[in-house]
Amino acid sequence: MKNIKVLIVISLAFMMIACGGAEERKAAYMEKAEKSLNAGDLDKARIELKNVLQIDPKDAQAYFNLGNIFERKKDFRKAFGNYSKAAELDPDNSEYQAKIGRFYLVLAGDIEKATEKMELILSKDKNDINGLILKAGISLKQGKASDAKEITRKLFEDHPENVESALLLASLYARNKEYSDAIAVLDEAVKLNPG
Repeated sequence: MKNIKVLIVISLAFMMIACGGAEERKAAYMEKAEKSLNAGDLDKARIELKNVLQIDPKDAQAYFNLGNIFERKKDFRKAFGNYSKAAELDPDNSEYQAKIGRFYLVLAGDIEKATEKMELILSKDKNDINGLILKAGISLKQGKASDAKEITRKLFEDHPENVESALLLASLYARNKEYSDAIAVLDEAVKLNPG
């Protein structure tokens, strides 16, 4: 009986060490992936993220980052698959849901599915940036450019650091030949996001 207790204690100790080691390796791979992404080395970042998923196949952020990589490579089917997996693993993450909504809106032209994602996001938080940007995009797709402009103008006032809303607002200004306003928005966005 004494030997069994010792064996159990040793087994538990090994499991705790292995778990701690796995989490540390996962964090190291994720950090390397972020550095590679920032340096523009998409292939290296993809490998590091695959390593993260070998350790933790349910890491939603790794899937989302893979989606970003595939989107930047213009492999939209793989991007959508990875974004979908991220949203499946973390359904409350508005960024993941909004990304899928934008895919529906821009690539598939499916306003109905995009609207479902937007409503899901805004039902949890009516001021969610990701949901409101998606709402502006839907308004624009429906021919309601003034609504889209009003949504993004308010977002930019409240969150001038948000690059996506700044780009959308600048494009809406440029679309109406309001070039000085577009440049002012972009200048402010660059000032707040020098990278």
